[in-house]
Amino acid sequence: MTPASSNPNKGNAFGLVRLVLAGAVVYAHGFYLIGARPIDPLSLAGIDQVGIATLAVAAFFALSGMLVTPSFERTNSIFRFAWHRIVRIYPALLAALILTALALVPMTFLSNGSVPDFGTYIRHSLAYIWQNLLVPNSAPRIPGQLNANPVSDFTNASMWTLRYELTGYALVGIFGLLGLLGRWKAILWIGFGIGCLIATYDSLQPENMDRWFFRSEGKFMILIAVGGMVWATLPSSAKTILGSPSVVGLLAFGCFGLLHTELWSVGLAVTAAPILHFVGHRLPFTKWEKTVGGDYSYGIYILHYPVQQCLLSIGLSTLNPWLFLGISAAVALGLAVLSWRWIEKPSLALKHWSPFSAATSN
Repeated sequence: MTPASSNPNKGNAFGLVRLVLAGAVVYAHGFYLIGARPIDPLSLAGIDQVGIATLAVAAFFALSGMLVTPSFERTNSIFRFAWHRIVRIYPALLAALILTALALVPMTFLSNGSVPDFGTYIRHSLAYIWQNLLVPNSAPRIPGQLNANPVSDFTNASMWTLRYELTGYALVGIFGLLGLLGRWKAILWIGFGIGCLIATYDSLQPENMDRWFFRSEGKFMILIAVGGMVWATLPSSAKTILGSPSVVGLLAFGCFGLLHTELWSVGLAVTAAPILHFVGHRLPFTKWEKTVGGDYSYGIYILHYPVQQCLLSIGLSTLNPWLFLGISAAVALGLAVLSWRWIEKPSLALKHWSPFSAATSN
């Protein structure tokens, strides 16, 4: 079996899949922040154990495994791999933090009449930007903001997954540095088999549900590993989703998880990984990003939450939830387009340059 593609971003519809997943998160957060209950397609299908936003985030991590693993194989350098990840994540994150702190947050202060001392505001804003750059979501909000919102805990709760995403990148880099990525099948099957045994044991003993495997960091790292394994073992030309013994095993464990209440989220996510890979190579929208002018999914993901919080602060909390969702989605999309054109695309153009190569050439 050969990997899905030497370049997983070519010849597939993952761009459209990511955009749909980002839309699912926007949809769920919009209703949550306004204090309404969304119409969850999973609930309508009788699946109440996991919501659409949770499933979408899990799918994002599985896709990361499929895309980031071959990225290291192409670069074959821990430094260049790290640089690629930096220029993809941090420029847009920094822009989102600056926009939030210096534009969206002042709008919320002005709307509720609680304008803070300028020096205090600047100090808190800089702390918010710096702390969230170091550890995303470590500074939940700028003090005094969002006091009148239905949900006031976070200015941008979407950032909480980025720390796990970065941890996953680090693990892929370490595996690659140790020369282990070429043996995904053997290593991941051993690790995944051990994980299955732990999950099976713990599913029978609910008092052990605080184990690493069941916490967010455990599930997300496993999803990245599963995504990498699916990329390594399931060719893009597979006629069916059962294109390799590895994927058959994944689906079998996923179905096992679906039958156990405590393993629902793990089982559903593991099952989704090979399905996403197969669908991504079977949808006809292989030139989606070129058609729409860019990849807006990351911008939508990191910008929609502060946009929705800002709109609620300036008085849109009384709107019909669907109208509020439409307005917030349109604003987030507009900002995501600007983020792509002005921040993300120019930053990605630097992928073939790095401070390491510059130091070498000098």
